[in-house]
Amino acid sequence: MSFLRRVAGLSLRDRVRSSAIREELRVEPLLLRVERSQMRWLGHLVRQVFPREDPGHVGETMSLDWSGNAWGSLRMSWKK
Repeated sequence: MSFLRRVAGLSLRDRVRSSAIREELRVEPLLLRVERSQMRWLGHLVRQVFPREDPGHVGETMSLDWSGNAWGSLRMSWKK
């Protein structure tokens, strides 16, 4: 909120409600943003537990090759 107050050109001494500042700057409420983020995470979990039966994706697995380069990064490859 301190950032939004500075953007609006206000200080705490102006005694303007946070909701009024968010409405003026057209920023979505924090709870709505948290809910959207949680729903996106839930969708990710559902896709992991119940994968789609796509003919193009059946049998594909991702394997990590641990023989990385000198900097320790991993090589990733798709195997069917």
